[in-house]
Amino acid sequence: EPDAHRFSPNVGGTLCLDCSPDDAHLRPLSLRALKVLRLLDRSEISKACKLSVDESLADELRSLLSTTVGYWLGKEIRSNSFLDRLNNESLPEVYN
Repeated sequence: EPDAHRFSPNVGGTLCLDCSPDDAHLRPLSLRALKVLRLLDRSEISKACKLSVDESLADELRSLLSTTVGYWLGKEIRSNSFLDRLNNESLPEVYN
């Protein structure tokens, strides 16, 4: 069901609307973003590297990544410049 999911790295990732943990990292997850996350989880890196998404979806995925990395590090990321750099870097030949 569209827009019926949420995401939190604190509780392991994707949640349905019936799950209501008290979690500061909990955020809405669009159906399109959920499909991309599933594709990335099930695909080889070479296929994932060829994925093209529109800017709106890319922004949502970047935000999810930022939230997740911040959770793993145990603090909010003050600067997302390293994520922007990763976005602009070429992957090594081994993945092409």
